[in-house]
Amino acid sequence: MTRLDLETKVLEEIQLLSEERLADLYTIIRAFQIASNQTKNTMQFAGCWNDLADETYIALTEDLTQRRQNAFSERIVRETRPD
Repeated sequence: MTRLDLETKVLEEIQLLSEERLADLYTIIRAFQIASNQTKNTMQFAGCWNDLADETYIALTEDLTQRRQNAFSERIVRETRPD
């Protein structure tokens, strides 16, 4: 089924809804849009480490740095160069 076919079917179904159900559908659609917005999802965690002890935070960030270095150390460098 193509996107256009699916949109047509969805619109046909929407036209059959009562006003109350249409409001419910709008709420559901908005929830899907918000859930798919990665920035909003990420920002929900902003500040969640505020109460973390400094020693724990330092250990975590050092571990993260080491893991990143290990992960990227074996990658092949692919640079784009004009000939």
